[in-house]
Amino acid sequence: MLYILFRNDDPCALSNPAHERRIFELFEKYNIPLLTAVIPRIVSDPHNSELDEYHWLHENPAMIELLQEFHTKGITEIALHGYVHQTNRFRPTQQDIDGLEPFQGIDRKWLPYAPIIKNSYSEFEELPIEEQHQKIITGKEYLEGIFNTRLESFVFPWNTYDKNSLQALTEAGFKVVAAGFNPLLSKDIDVIGSYNWDVSEYPLMVKHFCKYKNVFIQMGFHSWMVNENEIEALDKTLQLVHERQNILCLNASDIPKILPELKRVAELSQKKENLFHKINVQINRVGPKRRQCDLRPRYYVKHIGLGTLFLFISKHIGFNKLFLLCLMTMIAAIAAGLIGYFKNGTIHVIYFLSVIILGGIASMSFCILQRLRLMRYYS
Repeated sequence: MLYILFRNDDPCALSNPAHERRIFELFEKYNIPLLTAVIPRIVSDPHNSELDEYHWLHENPAMIELLQEFHTKGITEIALHGYVHQTNRFRPTQQDIDGLEPFQGIDRKWLPYAPIIKNSYSEFEELPIEEQHQKIITGKEYLEGIFNTRLESFVFPWNTYDKNSLQALTEAGFKVVAAGFNPLLSKDIDVIGSYNWDVSEYPLMVKHFCKYKNVFIQMGFHSWMVNENEIEALDKTLQLVHERQNILCLNASDIPKILPELKRVAELSQKKENLFHKINVQINRVGPKRRQCDLRPRYYVKHIGLGTLFLFISKHIGFNKLFLLCLMTMIAAIAAGLIGYFKNGTIHVIYFLSVIILGGIASMSFCILQRLRLMRYYS
């Protein structure tokens, strides 16, 4: 079974209701749930920590009416997406960011691999817990008052936060956090990672993951960025999902009840992601386009084992050196066996076993190299 959470970030007072309606109507057309991460009080420029120009959601009545309509229909679950979606005072200034070439997320410039950047944008990370709690409570009460519903799901702006953020969410009564790559985990709240953002890739992604036995994926997008081609791709994706019998689309708040195993494998999934990130850095390889959380623990035993072996060999020996060493030793063992045969008329069993063992090691090292170095996606 393939489990999918669709997620739309950033609807706010500055959103275009006509454009947003097109997105919602696609999900209504196929009766597929969508998590909508709403910003209560959007700042005019999220990347400027000094700006003091905000827009409350109620300043756009048409947007509230649209969200209320599809929430009432059961098509969308409302999640809290921060408070003002403004990078905080501990984040870099625009001048600092312009000096980095390239910087993840600025003008869609990306490093060759997905780095874990400490000093990136964040509304909550590093703020005192009291300040984080106040932002969360204020935003929660505001949206609950507008939509007359209880909010249980939260999405962090830029997917960045710290342990205090999770504690503040738990105290505020949230059950689920929809996060991104390399999420910080907590035993008190369900943190969902394994996100994918490339809408144009969604149709292929669904076909790809349908081959898996028991997998969860998160498919996220920013509706204000979705263009005509991506609307087509989204329509095709939802049609595929609707037609397949082995796909179940979930509301975020239902995940703890329907998929309790997701929380149980979260730490294993995290270890695997971190390990493969190190491999990307080691071989300077582009990160995966498709991320998933497999719900089978044995999946992680296999991949963490292979990844650890790969990293050890590449760091301390080198695959080419290991392969040549095994090959030369195997040739030497064959030569020794032939010499023993011509001298004594028999091949000693130790030579025979040496050829088999060393040949196997050489083949295995080569196969692992090809498997982990050349595959396009994590599997």
